[in-house]
Amino acid sequence: MRIELKRLHERLGRTIVYVTHDQIEAMTLATKVVVLDRGSIQQADTPENVYRRPANRFVASFVGAPTMNFVDGALVRDGDQVFFDTGNGKLPLVDVPAEACDLVGRPMTLGARPEHLMFDDAGISARVVLAEPTGPDQYVRLAVAGAEMTARSGPEQAFKSGSDIGVVIDGARMSLFDVENGKALLHG
Repeated sequence: MRIELKRLHERLGRTIVYVTHDQIEAMTLATKVVVLDRGSIQQADTPENVYRRPANRFVASFVGAPTMNFVDGALVRDGDQVFFDTGNGKLPLVDVPAEACDLVGRPMTLGARPEHLMFDDAGISARVVLAEPTGPDQYVRLAVAGAEMTARSGPEQAFKSGSDIGVVIDGARMSLFDVENGKALLHG
């Protein structure tokens, strides 16, 4: 049905309003997505921007499966390296945008999609809690820096529950949210 609707839209070249709770339908059919929360517009944007540059924590948690990882803490610097300090450990960030340095020390929520967690022996040690193979991907649930986070990996790597693996977060694609109101502070 999605394919037929997409073809119809392309053939007619007309505006079509399509209401759905299915995020896959919304992301694949739409040229513009409007995300509502209790009747209030949270973000109206392209599907790509809704996914990559969510206006707030609600939008970030609503779009994407598995959902975006959220961890409260603060950005800290150690020389040239920037970390996200959860209070229970420091998550290493790579390719952090320069604008993030203005936010060092401020309480906030880090948002990282599963594909933004990268396995790297030089990263912080994370304990594998569970691996869920899906065919083309696998979702790896990790205990890291006092939080549980989900990473996305290809099927070629084997993960064993209870084993340790190094993890870093792609700072170029992370989101930072105000801890009080959930509004986006920065997108990588």
